[in-house]
Amino acid sequence: MEKFSGQEADRNGITTLSESSWMLTFILNHPPYYQNQPAGVYVWYGIALYPNKMGDYVRKSMSQCSGREILEELLRHLKFDADVDRILDSSILTPCYMPLVTSQFLKRKVSDRPDVVPEGSTNLALTGQFVEVPDDCVFTMEYSVRSAQMAVSKLLISTKS
Repeated sequence: MEKFSGQEADRNGITTLSESSWMLTFILNHPPYYQNQPAGVYVWYGIALYPNKMGDYVRKSMSQCSGREILEELLRHLKFDADVDRILDSSILTPCYMPLVTSQFLKRKVSDRPDVVPEGSTNLALTGQFVEVPDDCVFTMEYSVRSAQMAVSKLLISTKS
């Protein structure tokens, strides 16, 4: 990963392979990710924006692939061809199908999400990933927390008026 990214392994953050037909995105987490994680063991996390498209190297849709095939697709995109078999034989990949996880990244209009505090509301607020928080990016814990902070702030201000 250091050769690929030019940065120290597990320090380069999230990476999206825009040339991937699946639009693979992954992160190599800084160890230890899990308590008691052995030295030299790394945990990767990845998603695909288009899991139903045909893979570029493994000629199946991601949703039809085994964990080994998904990892092979990623490794080939990373040009780890010389090490593919060694890495595949020493890795465990557990696929998890989460069909709505990328829904936050789909095209939308601002009006597609409700305001945190709907206009005129004095005792109702909405929080989480599917409300409108101006100038922020969904898919972070901070987004959900910020929507809750906004809700409390706006409702407290409206009760003082």
